[in-house]
Amino acid sequence: MTPNFYLSQIVVAKREEAEEVIEVLRRLINTHKLVTINQFYELVNLREGDFLGDEWGWSDLRTASVRETQDGYRFDLPPIEHFK
Repeated sequence: MTPNFYLSQIVVAKREEAEEVIEVLRRLINTHKLVTINQFYELVNLREGDFLGDEWGWSDLRTASVRETQDGYRFDLPPIEHFK
């Protein structure tokens, strides 16, 4: 069963900030072959990570994007993967 990390509810104020987060995540994947939920949380300044956040994440973010909402900018991310 996939845990719910509520990733679609994460909002940042500026488009540039959101796009930079996705770019950093992609660089991490290029270097380490994967990126975790906890690494994503750290980049968006959330400190809510736990042990599950190190076991789930992505190995491919080519389809990731940013969309504007009335609250700011949200991340459109592909489904998460289990690593352990």
